[in-house]
Amino acid sequence: MAMKTRNMVVAAGLLVASLSTLGLSGCASCSRTLKTMESDISGGMPRVVEVYTNTGELIATYEGTIDIQYQDNRTLFDLDGKRYTINGGIVIVEEQ
Repeated sequence: MAMKTRNMVVAAGLLVASLSTLGLSGCASCSRTLKTMESDISGGMPRVVEVYTNTGELIATYEGTIDIQYQDNRTLFDLDGKRYTINGGIVIVEEQ
């Protein structure tokens, strides 16, 4: 890991630990923010992503360490070196 990246990860980890220590983890929106930061820093979280048609038929299931991004009507994520872009449909993301 490059020194600059390592320093950023350490700094972000210290920030998350500091915020948790200050008691912000009791607030629901703060907990979500901390979880988002944790996911961004570590490159994702263990998740299961299920994609359904608009009529409810399962199209695909993805499982692994996934960092989800939402833009407009699209869901984007990387898994096992591949980039997935889901346009429309129903996407259910379950954290494990």
